[in-house]
Amino acid sequence: MFSLIWLGTHKKKLALIGAVLLLLSGTAWALGTGLTTVEPKTVKVVKEAVGFSQGKIVYQLKAHVNDTESRDWIFGWPKVPGKEMGQTKEVITLDQLNFEKKTPLFWLDKETDNPKDKNTMVSIVVYGSLVVKDWGKFIESYDPTEFNAELYRENPSAPKFSTIDYWAESVLSDSVSMALDNEVIPLLQDGIARYKYLKSFIQEENLKSKEEVGNFLKTQKPWVWIYGVENYLFALEDPQSLLYYIYSAGDAIMLDLYSVVVYENFVEQLPELLSQIEDVKNNFYLTTRPELVSEAELLLENFVSYLESRGRNLAFHEQEASLTMDLDQFLKEEADYDHTEGGLVTFYNLVSMEWQKVLLLNEKKEIEKYLQEEVIPSFLNSPQDELNVYYWQLMIEKALDSPDEEPLVVWEQTMYSLLRFPPLLERVKENVEAYLDFLASWGVDEWQIDGLSLRVEDSHIFTGQPPVDKDFYRMYQYYFGEQEK
Repeated sequence: MFSLIWLGTHKKKLALIGAVLLLLSGTAWALGTGLTTVEPKTVKVVKEAVGFSQGKIVYQLKAHVNDTESRDWIFGWPKVPGKEMGQTKEVITLDQLNFEKKTPLFWLDKETDNPKDKNTMVSIVVYGSLVVKDWGKFIESYDPTEFNAELYRENPSAPKFSTIDYWAESVLSDSVSMALDNEVIPLLQDGIARYKYLKSFIQEENLKSKEEVGNFLKTQKPWVWIYGVENYLFALEDPQSLLYYIYSAGDAIMLDLYSVVVYENFVEQLPELLSQIEDVKNNFYLTTRPELVSEAELLLENFVSYLESRGRNLAFHEQEASLTMDLDQFLKEEADYDHTEGGLVTFYNLVSMEWQKVLLLNEKKEIEKYLQEEVIPSFLNSPQDELNVYYWQLMIEKALDSPDEEPLVVWEQTMYSLLRFPPLLERVKENVEAYLDFLASWGVDEWQIDGLSLRVEDSHIFTGQPPVDKDFYRMYQYYFGEQEK
């Protein structure tokens, strides 16, 4: 009875005490789970609630940066069991900002033919220092969650990429791959065609040394030297498409290539054109009375003499109108001779056929002169691409030393040498820097790279933990992923 009386008189106090205890326990929970440490020289990435949408909590990544030498304490959203709020997503050490990213090129054993090298990858290594100027924007832009989920769906044992890993994959690997696409792929696509082309004219011209082959190609076929065999053959087959490209791209030197292929097509067709004229002439003779042919041939001989006496010939007349004027004048001087109407008609036909032949042969001479005096010097004076020159040298050596080798084998062997060519590395670096400038121009300003450098390196693909180096994982899966399933 006493206790009931006591509870009745102290009910309000007990409710107040309960509320205080609840508040204290909630505060302790919030302090205990919301208060966290950030270790020296690290960035702790935490998920924090920023609002609600359609009855769900909306989260945002927040980076807590501690660039000091001592531990730092931060107070954020408290952790809720089973919820993402307040959970640490990732801890980035500032040492990770000194990066090395490898982009695979080829398996070393393909180059050395040594089974011991089967687990070694030749790669381009990009290294330097990443400077993050806006951590909030950076971690949102390069959040690897979806990328990791995709890798996991493909293979549950896939390595997990960090924010820095994903940035390197997205920016560095992609930029190196694009650089190789720009600088190397066009050459490699032309490789087999170059080898076959070289073998054919080396045999035809009886060339013996690398110097002879190179000089012949550069002086007699400089357009092939500069643009490669595939481009030359395509232009030869379809000059109109080349002309369309020239006008759309504004590539002046390719106008010279157009002149070359038009000329070469003309030269190839010339015997057939001349033969057609001869066929017409022969058929004309068969259907014309012999006395008229004799009369016309005598007139033609006199007309040629008439032109020569005036310092001209049939080739002098580029237009039919001027030829007609000379014909009329000649026949006026022949008026005293008794020419039959049929003989004159036959004469006009013979002149027309001879004039067409002369025009074709004269056009050939004019184009040859233009090529020798203008087009070829233009090609010879154009800038030389050192990668293209080096690749030609590799192919010339193979065509001379290994003319019976399978073209695909030659292509692979020269590819390895090209990918190890030091100037290629500098060219790739220039492409990567241009890509970084492009990103900056489009507002990607939350980070920059200091001390960007590249090197070619032979790297073992297995690291132990995880088994496959992250930089080689996608290539490894491409070759061996199906075997593991």
